[in-house]
Amino acid sequence: MIIAKKCLKVSLKTLLIVSVLFALFCTSMLSSCSQTETSYNASDFETMINEVSGANNHLPSTEQLGTYESVFLNSKRTNYALWVINALSLHVEYNEENFEKEVAQIKAIYSFVNEEKEGLRDYSAFIYGYEILIVDKAERLESDYSYYYPKCFMMIGINKEKHSIVYMYHYDIDLDEIKDLDAFVKKYYELN
Repeated sequence: MIIAKKCLKVSLKTLLIVSVLFALFCTSMLSSCSQTETSYNASDFETMINEVSGANNHLPSTEQLGTYESVFLNSKRTNYALWVINALSLHVEYNEENFEKEVAQIKAIYSFVNEEKEGLRDYSAFIYGYEILIVDKAERLESDYSYYYPKCFMMIGINKEKHSIVYMYHYDIDLDEIKDLDAFVKKYYELN
């Protein structure tokens, strides 16, 4: 009888410790810490872009942006216990004439996703005046390339009213599905 009581006591203590550790693990998994950095200095862009896997192969350089009025890069990094989410957005404003040239250039260079793909249930959004489309590119996960829906990919948003274009690159290797692109962009990007 005494041995049974001791075994029960040890079992209950072990169960309590495991429960507490499990609760701490779940809390750390669900909690996140986001850092946002914005730079208006084009000389900082390359360093910020190189910090995100694959982004340097997909986001345009400032030399490729044409004649713009202003440009800035926003980097948002969200740390979870076991993974990191990176969201880069390169915001470019033009005068009316140059804006029309750049929109024509985008349409000539890029193609966009126009149907659902595995893990990508929504492929366009309209937020704060930006029409946002996902760029259609060959999918590969390699050290520098990193393009694979919905884990790492690029979007382009065009705001005709503000004469503004935003190039966005997202990297979240644990993301399995995007059901609502509007909600997704609002969560990870600042466009207003």
